[in-house]
Amino acid sequence: MTLSYRENMRRLRNPSFEKITAIAHSFLPSPTDGRTAPPTDLPSPDMAADRGQMLLRALCDDGVRQKAKVDRVLGTMPRKLFQGTTFDVVDWQCGQGVNTVCFFDFIRRNGMENRVQQVFLIDTDAEAMERALWHLEPYMGDTDRIVTIHKPINEVDRFDIETHQPVTFHFFTDVFGAS
Repeated sequence: MTLSYRENMRRLRNPSFEKITAIAHSFLPSPTDGRTAPPTDLPSPDMAADRGQMLLRALCDDGVRQKAKVDRVLGTMPRKLFQGTTFDVVDWQCGQGVNTVCFFDFIRRNGMENRVQQVFLIDTDAEAMERALWHLEPYMGDTDRIVTIHKPINEVDRFDIETHQPVTFHFFTDVFGAS
């Protein structure tokens, strides 16, 4: 029996970006099996299956670059900012949640306790946001502390992302549609 991508995420223990992308890679066609992965910018007849493949491909191809950016920025911040307090995360244009995944990995890699109380995911892409939930659930233990906001960023108001922690980390990804 082959487990679905979702079920693999649900069963993931000690999650990391690398483990998530390894699972994603396992669901992509290999170059030797005769199938080619569809280009991520062209429509196809079977959009549902292709959309899932496009999300996997984007995670594997673009995720490493995103991870490097997050690691570089977080590495410049004073460690005391992460210690002794609880915080929330707002992930703007979250896509599949790579920024928040990498944030959690950064905290663990630096021997700090994950004191995130709530994560706000903002995106217009419902399928990508669902993947973000799947990717973050192993870190959070459940999805009760993850708030999804399915709307354009210019429609988000302060009541949508009201936080109650002393520190809130905001991650911005491609908010203007530019690479």
